[in-house]
Amino acid sequence: MGPTKRSMAGHSNLTLCLLLTLLSVVILECHALVDGEAVVTTGSSDVRHPIFLQEPEPHNYIVKSKPVTITCQAINAVDITFRCAEEWVPLKRHVRADFTHPETGEAVLQASVEVTRQAVEEYFGIDGYWCECNAWTEIPSPDRPWTGDNPPPAHVSSRRGLVQVAFIRKRFEREPISTSVELEKPVQLHCLPPTGVPPPEVFWLKDGQVINDKEETNFIISNEGNLIISQARLSDQGNFTCGAINVAATRKSESAELIVYVKGAWSTWSQWSDCDSKCGKGFQSRSRTCSNPAPLNNGSPCPGDWEQKVPCTTVCPEKPGQDVKDIALYVGVSLAVLVLATIIVIIIFMIRRKDQRQFDMDLGERSLPQYDDEDKKPAKNGAMVQPDLTQTIAPVRTHSLYDQPPPNNNHIDAMEKIPMLNGHTHPVEDSPIIDKKSKHLYIQLPGEEKTDSTEKLTLQKSKASLKSSTSGSRPQSEYDTDNSNRQSVTSNLLPSNIDVEALAWGNITHAGGMLTIPETGVSVSIPEGAISKGNTEEIFIAVCRDDKDRPKLSDKQTILSPILLLGPQGLALHKPVIVSFQHCASQKHGLWVMRVYGSGTAYDEPPAWKHLVTFGEETLNTPIYCQVDTNCCHMMTDQLCRYALIGESMQGTAAMKRLRLAAFAPAVASSIDYSIRVYVVEDTQDAVEGVIQLEKKLGAALLDRPKQILFQDGGNNLCLTIEELAPGWRSKLTANYQEIPFRHIWSGNQNNLHCSFSLEHTDGLQQTVSCKIGVYQKSILGNRAVLQIVSNLTEKVIPSPTVPGKPRASTTVSSSGCSSMVTLDQAQKAFRLPSQIKTKLCAYLDPPNSRGNDWRMLAQALCVDRYINFFASKPSPTEHILDLWEARHREETALTDLMNTLRVMDRFDAAAVLEKELGPWL
Repeated sequence: MGPTKRSMAGHSNLTLCLLLTLLSVVILECHALVDGEAVVTTGSSDVRHPIFLQEPEPHNYIVKSKPVTITCQAINAVDITFRCAEEWVPLKRHVRADFTHPETGEAVLQASVEVTRQAVEEYFGIDGYWCECNAWTEIPSPDRPWTGDNPPPAHVSSRRGLVQVAFIRKRFEREPISTSVELEKPVQLHCLPPTGVPPPEVFWLKDGQVINDKEETNFIISNEGNLIISQARLSDQGNFTCGAINVAATRKSESAELIVYVKGAWSTWSQWSDCDSKCGKGFQSRSRTCSNPAPLNNGSPCPGDWEQKVPCTTVCPEKPGQDVKDIALYVGVSLAVLVLATIIVIIIFMIRRKDQRQFDMDLGERSLPQYDDEDKKPAKNGAMVQPDLTQTIAPVRTHSLYDQPPPNNNHIDAMEKIPMLNGHTHPVEDSPIIDKKSKHLYIQLPGEEKTDSTEKLTLQKSKASLKSSTSGSRPQSEYDTDNSNRQSVTSNLLPSNIDVEALAWGNITHAGGMLTIPETGVSVSIPEGAISKGNTEEIFIAVCRDDKDRPKLSDKQTILSPILLLGPQGLALHKPVIVSFQHCASQKHGLWVMRVYGSGTAYDEPPAWKHLVTFGEETLNTPIYCQVDTNCCHMMTDQLCRYALIGESMQGTAAMKRLRLAAFAPAVASSIDYSIRVYVVEDTQDAVEGVIQLEKKLGAALLDRPKQILFQDGGNNLCLTIEELAPGWRSKLTANYQEIPFRHIWSGNQNNLHCSFSLEHTDGLQQTVSCKIGVYQKSILGNRAVLQIVSNLTEKVIPSPTVPGKPRASTTVSSSGCSSMVTLDQAQKAFRLPSQIKTKLCAYLDPPNSRGNDWRMLAQALCVDRYINFFASKPSPTEHILDLWEARHREETALTDLMNTLRVMDRFDAAAVLEKELGPWL
């Protein structure tokens, strides 16, 4: 029986192979008739390879136990087979169909196969369970059977489609929590969906209704699934539910209640009531109500009292009707007083008119203010009065030859008259005195006495200094060598008071670039994509050093940064630029409330400063984002205008700001006296550089390295004393001591605040000046700095290193090699990360994941997560974080540090991008 059965089985297999061969011939002939041409079998050079019209989807999901169908369509094929998980699918599981393409009329062969959940779960390959199609130009014959190891050559494979079992967990990784928020304040409800395949999509419901964030502009669903309400309204109060959905199922979290509360605020005070007593002592009162608005939903009540009372008194007559009898007496006395006052006014008017005539006669003879010799002013108890800065210093504003007198309506008049120690008051001239014969400009230094030997700093008069600027273009500076330095269109439209040495500009393209003002610590980074493709924009950044550009501050506020000007105005940017500058807030010594103010007025108009943002109170509608480091601030903004950083102490604390002290004296000193000027400016590189440039123009030199001192809020003045004065010299001050009022430093409006020490030479043989100037804040002796002054009169003092004879070249770097009106530093690259690397990093880090090591962890690792919603609202949070990283980290090891940060985040895939593209030497 055994041999007989095997013989019969062999005949059956032979018969099946012959039938398959005959079927192959028939199919080939049919295809030849349909296509209208002959199809040659394998081995002919005229074989038409199959073309797939439909391939397996990249991702295919099995929902519950329902099999998934993989379908393929091809032309120029006689058969389509499937290969799944490295094995050929048996032909009996194939489902085939033939039809004609409706547009081309070609014969189309379609085949499909079903994949079950059991097959996927029993496969444990590294790449997962996948399937692909193979289209054939011939059918295998008995003499050439096809197997997985030896397939016929005339076939084409499709792309692979991954098959997965779809699921979604029931438990959310993070559910929203009930919270309360103040009216019109931002709030964020957190949600992290459960794990699922495919990754579930997050949606939100309010009171059971799905939130459409496309229509509801007040709602934003971030990339990681959080619900952000930019400004909470009373109508936003309710129960919020986080939902997650994929092809497997839909899940909903527990509801979280959002309560919008309103803090109470007082109405205006009512009018004072009449005195409640008709005779004698009584009270007047006024009231207010807590209804503007009234507290709601457990909002805090109005602080303070709802009623105020003040005492009042009504005069009681001694006898009834006595006050009526005295009316005639009162009227008579009043008339007598009025007549007497009129006579006195007439007499005073006549006397003043006579004095005025005499003054007009002498006015032509007076050219300079006369000063009396100093004398000592004793106090009532016989002791000497300590001098105050307001009694020892008469500030004189010194204008550059090319400056126009600004309309000083934005700060305290710097030309106010200040009494001297001798008690006499003299007017201070508002402009330098011009000697018509010598054609020179003489400027009397602040704090110096007017004597025959007073030192006069001379500035040569030039045509540029007297040239009118009424044409609207910037006047030519006496330090400009030629017009080639100012051929820029933007530079011709700049304010007339902008110093060319505090300016950088260049032509920026779509590739972006970076502009840096040398010696100021000020720069602006224009990231790639901020400028439209094909466009070139001339962008500039400048530091405004004129007093009229400073904002008017309250007594509690203080300036913390240079006044910055960016342009051109009205330029539409597609991405925010990053403006970097130094600040002088000491964050280690007190708590600060920092605010950014901006002004969008025209360049030559006085700035109208407006509050833009308070750090820590940002919302999604805030136009800028600021990253404050220890000494620097990096501001991301898409508006080009004026900016200033203003600070004040947090309530109940006394913050400190850093100041710099710089001492100057004439490079060529007089043999009779010696003048030392001590400047007190903000501790920023730009403030110190501005003083050095100003003193250089006046012919003075720096005497000692600028020293830092901490200045605390609280009202204590700054004291300056001259100590250890060398023999042969005597201070002209009554006491070797001066004070600068607290408000002049903390909330003043002067850039170059200073005081002077005048020394008298009493011994002609002594040719060396040496002393110490101690500076400290009253009642805070621990914050003390000392300036060491040593100068030899026989030697000319070397001027300060920053010579403004010719405008320095502003540093402009760009990844595109853009042209610029200034010298380009081609050795330094604008950006450390090329565009293609940044794109790959964004692709890795933008999608949120349950582990949290995405762009959110990157922001935290780079310490830029102070207001992370700013990045969450951007199309690519990673791109904006890296743009800020580019501006903050200019050190040589920046790329290595970034790669190490990605490794610490356990993102070796992103770190590998840096190592592969930029080299392992990083």
